Amino acid sequence: MVAQLVTAKRLLLAVLFMALLGAFGAWFFQPSLDTIQRSLERNYEGVTHISAEDFMALKSDDVVIFDVRESDEFAVSHIAGAIQLSPNLDVNEFEEDYKDLLADKQVVFYCSVGRRSTDVLAKLTPVLRDSGVTAAANLTGGLFLWVNQSRPIKGDGIHPYNDYWGRLISDQSKINYSASFGQN
Repeated sequence: MVAQLVTAKRLLLAVLFMALLGAFGAWFFQPSLDTIQRSLERNYEGVTHISAEDFMALKSDDVVIFDVRESDEFAVSHIAGAIQLSPNLDVNEFEEDYKDLLADKQVVFYCSVGRRSTDVLAKLTPVLRDSGVTAAANLTGGLFLWVNQSRPIKGDGIHPYNDYWGRLISDQSKINYSASFGQN
């Protein structure tokens, strides 16, 4: 009887541990910006990435930059000169709206960490090629790495989408949840 109680307690503890691990595991084992970037490079082999240093070295007259975050996130802050695009944009609408702007330009896309912008860039590659874009790239590490490197933004702080993603921002005092969604 005692052995059965000990076994039952161990089983209960194991179940509780697994439940906690499932509930909080993603929080404790969140990937770093470097891990996310490596994953993007592995999963989107045809997409080029550009570092913040290389991006800043480009002539601003030759570059069009797109922020691929929700409008609420963009309203909090963005890289100066960026044009906001919905992560769920329609490729045909993008072509209609921006084809004339893109000829003979380099195009850079970014979002918070690079996932949404890499996905959009992959979808838009044929349109960009047909529009006469000279080069297209995703900003390595997205806006979070940009801010972590103390680079300038237009706005007040940075919207991290939610607390989970906010952990990737080095200076937590820069977090601004003034947008209407996301805070946990």
